[in-house]
Amino acid sequence: MLKTLTEEKFLELLKEKNLIPNQSFSSFKQVSGVLNWKVPEVRELFESSGFKFYEKLPEVDENALAKVPREILKKERVVPLKEEETKVVVATDNPFNSSGLKKVEWFFSKPLEVTVVPFDEVNAFFSEMSDAESELVEAEREEDLLISEDDAPAVKLINEMLTLAVRNRASDVHFEPFKDRMRIRLRIDGVLKTVREVPSSL
Repeated sequence: MLKTLTEEKFLELLKEKNLIPNQSFSSFKQVSGVLNWKVPEVRELFESSGFKFYEKLPEVDENALAKVPREILKKERVVPLKEEETKVVVATDNPFNSSGLKKVEWFFSKPLEVTVVPFDEVNAFFSEMSDAESELVEAEREEDLLISEDDAPAVKLINEMLTLAVRNRASDVHFEPFKDRMRIRLRIDGVLKTVREVPSSL
């Protein structure tokens, strides 16, 4: 994409319009977090520079997202939106980050179409992604705990029964203790069915 404004000129125009403090900035990255993105002039400047501007981050294609390591995307603040036959559409709050965009482009081996979204939109996306990854790691840890070879027999039994209950769409699980054994029954379609009897010593 051909840009009609350089990064240096873009910063100058932001100062002229009193959109950023009138002080020395060497890159747009330095002002992205303090810029008032809701001001119409900001959108106009980006569009006059040849960038499509979105107030909200568009829908993200998970297949495109998965092609680049998350660490690189987060560091460079680039979100792959979709991969097309001849290009990849990405969103960022810093379209002048040439080196970062080149890193992302390398993983697709096709040119990027760079679109712009506000700083807070990029922050929110990567924050939600980090939360989702944390939840996934925690879920995997809990699963490992349940299915570990070193688990106590009782834990293995509970895990096995819960899995069986889910597969059979049971509404509840009954553990019925007797003097010498425990009977386990599942309520399936309203009917209690015995699925296992184990020694009480377990």
